Amino acid sequence: MARNRYESNTESGMQAAVLRRYTGAVGITLFILVLLQMFWSPSIVTDLNSSGTKIVSLAPNLTTIVFALGLGDNVVGVTTYCDDPDAAALKTRVGDFIQPNLEIILRLKPDLILTQKSESSRSTQRLRDLGLRVVEFGSPFSIEEVYQLIESVGRRLEKTDQALRLVKSMRTKIEKVREAARELPLRPTIYIETDVPTWTIGGPTFTSEAIAICGADNIFRDLDLRAPRVSEETIIQRNPGLILSFVAQTEELLSRAGWNNIDAVKNRQIIDQFEHRLLVRGNHRLADGMKSFQKILFDQFGATSNDE
Repeated sequence: MARNRYESNTESGMQAAVLRRYTGAVGITLFILVLLQMFWSPSIVTDLNSSGTKIVSLAPNLTTIVFALGLGDNVVGVTTYCDDPDAAALKTRVGDFIQPNLEIILRLKPDLILTQKSESSRSTQRLRDLGLRVVEFGSPFSIEEVYQLIESVGRRLEKTDQALRLVKSMRTKIEKVREAARELPLRPTIYIETDVPTWTIGGPTFTSEAIAICGADNIFRDLDLRAPRVSEETIIQRNPGLILSFVAQTEELLSRAGWNNIDAVKNRQIIDQFEHRLLVRGNHRLADGMKSFQKILFDQFGATSNDE
């Protein structure tokens, strides 16, 4: 399963590249792990605000939240896909949350590891078996659950006030987007392609909900799956007025057989250059992605959006 498909909701997305089938921790020998455990055991965290507390984050959306809570300096390890904010990309890479590099994590001597619950990964138990302190968070399905996630992370990291302020700011931004959407003269239908060939976003996702608040209707919002693969025939039949593509470029979409019958293709209403991580990662940055996406809707289908 390719990256962008799962990324659509945890990095949730629906983190698409991260939901690869578990294959084991290749290249790490039991001998090395035993040696590392002999010379180090994790400390008990008594003050998460201490400058000495070390955090490893195994989910891109959680990494962004931790930095926003003012604990970026405490982060010592992140996944391959943690790139927001830019400072996160400078941290030591520890693989992904499905198949983290246990040797690297042990060498970092973290006091706390943050991760997301996943049926596709057994890494949490492996980490706990090594004596590491791991905190799991659920993957949000709705915007309300994104708020709850931020607050939960804040409580666990003793940054409750900061988390509440972050949620309040996010709510305010989203309400402005909701109000601005009323001024759109047309609500386009939209096909969101998260990965090739035709992986998309279903109904029970905060991304689909966010798109709707912005002023567009996901043509697959009726599907119960979060990241379904659909047929080209169904896409053509549902005839979206707008296409948002995370991977395929416009020329590729235009060349697909039968797609010339789709209104979005006929009218060149295709968005292929959008910072999609803002729409598919369950954190406060979703509100910024919604504002940016809504601006595109106004540019292409209506008057000027509310930039306040």
